[in-house]
Amino acid sequence: MSARLAAAAGRSGNPAPPIRPGARRVLVVFERGRAGAAALDAAAELAGADGELSVVTLAPQAKPLRCCGGGGAGPYNCAVAEEARSELQQARRALDRAATKATFTVLAGHPEPPLAEWASEHGIEVAVLPARRLARRGGPLARELRRARGVEVRVVGQRRTLARSPPGERRLLRRAAERTSEHRQSEEAATVTEQAKGEGTAEDPWQLTTPPGKASYVMWREEQADPPALVCQVGATQLRYHLRAIDDLHAMLLAHGDWIALGGADEQKPAPEGTVEAWGRSPENPVRGWYGLKKGLRGRFGVYLPPLLEALGLAEVTHEARNNQMRALG
Repeated sequence: MSARLAAAAGRSGNPAPPIRPGARRVLVVFERGRAGAAALDAAAELAGADGELSVVTLAPQAKPLRCCGGGGAGPYNCAVAEEARSELQQARRALDRAATKATFTVLAGHPEPPLAEWASEHGIEVAVLPARRLARRGGPLARELRRARGVEVRVVGQRRTLARSPPGERRLLRRAAERTSEHRQSEEAATVTEQAKGEGTAEDPWQLTTPPGKASYVMWREEQADPPALVCQVGATQLRYHLRAIDDLHAMLLAHGDWIALGGADEQKPAPEGTVEAWGRSPENPVRGWYGLKKGLRGRFGVYLPPLLEALGLAEVTHEARNNQMRALG
């Protein structure tokens, strides 16, 4: 294992055992949610009794890395890594007896874990990814893996994946996507406060309302933009934020561990200290500054991002006339 991968693999990482002749080596990227559970089930079936199953959770890290007691990126990185370890334990429980034949790894890295390099070094033949909230056809992870020589990529949870699979595997993937256990369903019901309306594309954007419920707006992702963008259309006004803002804000909320005021403000106005708005423009956040991309319209992060996180089941938001707050779910 290279020095870079040795540093990226967390303590839960296991060296891949020698694979038996003719057996398949399957990688699954696991995350909480139905898509993650479906991906895990599909990967376990693809590996079968003779194959090798590697379960990986991802912990993207911000720089500089500091200890958990430090400021800056330290608490954020620790929260992301802790969440990845928790997801790994959930995957282990879900596999039950099959977990004894699987390996489990937390893969960390900046700005993203080196998944394709890890897959190549471990001889992965098939990589199963959950359909992501923010990415079509698996997004950057899938594109990176597809460039790795000899790795076949499956994205579970999208109709397109099922339609492009051979008939036998199509049935397998459909069963896997539908077979979520009762405890997974109840766990999700406890966390999702509102189902997102829309697919998050320009053709079918997310339909959202500000926390007080007075104004409607839409948001969608533009993955091909540089950098990838989250577009917010409010009437005739268009704002743009880093697409990674959703996952970054969720990780910050997990690290915070309690309610935090939204504090929405325009770019030209100061953000109240200790609020979501202040974090969205702080030099100590993962992008080291504004998440807003459109100069003059980089503010109102604390107005438009919280309802999206709530709709995606990542946060709980209050809906008072003013002084609203949010906290993480999951």
